[in-house]
Amino acid sequence: MKTIHLLVIAGLLLFNRSCSDEYTFVPPVKQAEIPAETTEDRLKWGSDFFAPGGGYPRMAEGADGTLFLGMDTGEGIKMMKSTDNGATWTDKTVAVPNPPGVNEQVGNVFPLVLPNGDILVAYRHLNDIDKYDKVADGIHFYNIGISKSTDGGLTWQEVSRVLDWNRQGDRSMGAWEPYLFQFSENEVGCFYARQNAGRDSHPLYQEMKRSTDGGMTWGAKETVVGTDQFGPEGSAGMCGAVRTSSGKVIAVFETQDHINHNWFAIGKVVYNEEEKTWSEISSVYSYPLASNVYGAGAPYIAELPDGTLMVTYQHGKGGEDTQFGYVLSKDSGVTWGENWPLWPGYRNMWNAVFVSSKGLIYALTSGVKYKIGIMDGDAAVKSSFYLFAKHTEETVVDANIPVPAGNNNVHTWAFQPGVEQQMWLLHDQGDGSFWLEPTSSSNYNRGKSLEIATDGSNIKLGSFAGNNNQLWTAEAMEDGYYKIISKSGDVALTVTNDGTSNGTNLIAETFTGAMGQQFMGVSSGHHYDPFSE
Repeated sequence: MKTIHLLVIAGLLLFNRSCSDEYTFVPPVKQAEIPAETTEDRLKWGSDFFAPGGGYPRMAEGADGTLFLGMDTGEGIKMMKSTDNGATWTDKTVAVPNPPGVNEQVGNVFPLVLPNGDILVAYRHLNDIDKYDKVADGIHFYNIGISKSTDGGLTWQEVSRVLDWNRQGDRSMGAWEPYLFQFSENEVGCFYARQNAGRDSHPLYQEMKRSTDGGMTWGAKETVVGTDQFGPEGSAGMCGAVRTSSGKVIAVFETQDHINHNWFAIGKVVYNEEEKTWSEISSVYSYPLASNVYGAGAPYIAELPDGTLMVTYQHGKGGEDTQFGYVLSKDSGVTWGENWPLWPGYRNMWNAVFVSSKGLIYALTSGVKYKIGIMDGDAAVKSSFYLFAKHTEETVVDANIPVPAGNNNVHTWAFQPGVEQQMWLLHDQGDGSFWLEPTSSSNYNRGKSLEIATDGSNIKLGSFAGNNNQLWTAEAMEDGYYKIISKSGDVALTVTNDGTSNGTNLIAETFTGAMGQQFMGVSSGHHYDPFSE
């Protein structure tokens, strides 16, 4: 039925009329609405992942792409690692055990992989004043500790303290939320929030110390944000930093104004590397004033693959009502767009964002729960197309969503123009490979990818994580058809036994030249070949 390609290319906008006699049009099931996207927010998020138990999740990456995930737990600070871009995690080790004292605590973990492969974790170690103790003991101290692993995270040893309450000059009534930052190959900075007055009093301000020996020793304290910058009642709490692609180092922090109201907002300072000084404060975001809402606090910052800056934060009334939000900047932090929600209705605390070397974006929150996101860039995404196999031009590859969605299986089905679950997007990885996303996943579960299941044969949908079983290459055959080969092995996308009936399963098999292994992409609105260079 060669005429179908001419029909598709010439007039799909008229599908209701031109095809109604030949095909039964079944519109997709309407899904719950998601926040509308604009050109400012081109992030596409996959489904939710849960790593085993903990809070305050923080991520780092080794030179070989191994991901490390740290978390606070009731058993101390634990670390896990992943070699499949965060799909699974192994080797859950205790990096910092619970301290022996009944009133001692460790928490606020922050990991960093050094250029030599060693892993540092920074954390707060405190014994609070009696008001917060389980058993009043009259003891209090506030330390910032550093532990190191030299064997890929299997074993850990405390090697230093950035802040030591018992050392002259380091006494404090609060030391919180350390953040490790690689200034250069041989220099690491550790930011932390510090109080010098009572536990519940202010000011709280940002300090930093540097290490040039892999975290074994630390230099003199430096002020990043001090009280003289916002008055004696101000506060500069939790901090995050990033080096942008333009070379600037930007730090964001949680701030409050206790003169006017107890209201969290996010401030920003920029580092002058020649003078080793920080700029005056500018504003990133202040959550709209509302009764019993604590504003925007606990910020984190990262640069996305296209140079966009992303700052995450938590807001709400506290407790179960705490939400995850983020804002974006297209001009290196000079201006910021509107806020975007993530996981509405879920308890989101101590949120963070991490961008891997593969360009995958990890949004992490309490749980440990996370989503993996990608940039939906215009240049990297082909417009929607249908995927016809050579043995039949009456059926197409069908994502089989949203009904049934239980196993996310992919099959073929009678061609129904305009049905989004039969339309695909090609995401170019820039190395000759690509991944295929059903257009309907934006209405169902963002970031779904055509992938080979763990049995090595069945084709299904999974949340895109950049793994080889989700990546494909196309090799031109004859008459505009292509064989589509998996990056995970020499197997090709295949319609089982060249079947033509609705629901014929898609599998991955060694390429034999069968017509059910050759595919043509027919555009849904433009005349182009999605697989051509």
